[in-house]
Amino acid sequence: MGISIGTLLGMAIGGIVAEHYGWRNAFLVAGAPGLLFAVVAILTLREPRNQLSRDAQAAANASSHISLLMVFSALEKRPTFWLFALGGALTSFVSYAHGQFFTPFFLRNHAHELTVLAGQFGMAPAPGKPPLGFISLALGLGAGIGGAFGSWLGGVLADKLGQKDLRNYALFPLLVPFVSLPIIWYVAGTDNMALAMVLLLIPNIGVGAWWGPVYGGVQTMVPPAMRALSAAVLLFVINMIGLGGGPTAFGMTTDYMTNHYLAGTGFDVQTCRAALGAAKATCAAASAHGIKITVYLSTAIIPLAMLCFFLSRSTIVKDAANADALPAKPMSTRRLSAYLFVAGALPGAALANASSMFFKTPPAMFWLQGLVAGGLVGVVLAVLIVSMSGRTEAKA
Repeated sequence: MGISIGTLLGMAIGGIVAEHYGWRNAFLVAGAPGLLFAVVAILTLREPRNQLSRDAQAAANASSHISLLMVFSALEKRPTFWLFALGGALTSFVSYAHGQFFTPFFLRNHAHELTVLAGQFGMAPAPGKPPLGFISLALGLGAGIGGAFGSWLGGVLADKLGQKDLRNYALFPLLVPFVSLPIIWYVAGTDNMALAMVLLLIPNIGVGAWWGPVYGGVQTMVPPAMRALSAAVLLFVINMIGLGGGPTAFGMTTDYMTNHYLAGTGFDVQTCRAALGAAKATCAAASAHGIKITVYLSTAIIPLAMLCFFLSRSTIVKDAANADALPAKPMSTRRLSAYLFVAGALPGAALANASSMFFKTPPAMFWLQGLVAGGLVGVVLAVLIVSMSGRTEAKA
């Protein structure tokens, strides 16, 4: 629930500050609490354990130690883990993109309706300014309240239904999109902003509803000594694909669709930045239509996530039954390097392709350079993991 509460505070406070004092000051306001809590932590937190308890804990850890490479080898043989990870990543791919781009979507397509609605709540913007503070507050409240409630509800239902049948851990993440998808489509097409803000609560509940079943479900597939690292790998996959790819792909698609609707006008997303008068209005219309179509297109990813959760129902019982089984040997350095090369290469290529827009003359095949660079980072990470695993085994 902390993620949703943080989203609520970040979007709501950040949007209001940005509207009145600029987006740079919004970043300063967002960072200030972290500095305050850092000082409080330094002045008040103390390590309570004495040397004896530390020695006892070290002995316990050594007796149940499982090397990093053995963990990766075990996870490789848990198809449910990867189906959960990929399903969560694809779901996050859409939710992170919508979280980043719903504000500009509404401002580009419904600025007038939002300004009128904001006035009814005493939050009308200055003349000629967009209702940034109001839409940020409205979306922040929806994401925060809906996400927090959804995370609690998903966890409760997973516990109750999972006791009857382990396959029910995948049930809620599988079924929620059936309700969320038509609501997102309706919200993207309606001019009734009051109704749209209320209806968005339901997809936001769905965003949080899979966290409990997925994060809890993967813990049933590995022995206790592997749970922390398994959770870390899960978060790595979800964030690399969802957070790293979702907003990037959405932005690239929006630019592509905007250029599509600007065809024949002599403008594109680059030259529109300097457009004035009638040309500015033409650019604004194409931009609004481009991001609207992208919202619809982005939802095509959700059925893929549903497919992952559906497939996991046929593997979760077996994987849970074999939770304590360990592989015969750890994963080889070459195999781990190949996996992490792919894990680094794909987002590297996407980010390089997206960043090429900042060049007046983009380098030729810049995506390929990003692919190689990202892949090499993955290989270096694999070597570090192997080295760390060797040092840990030596201590154990």
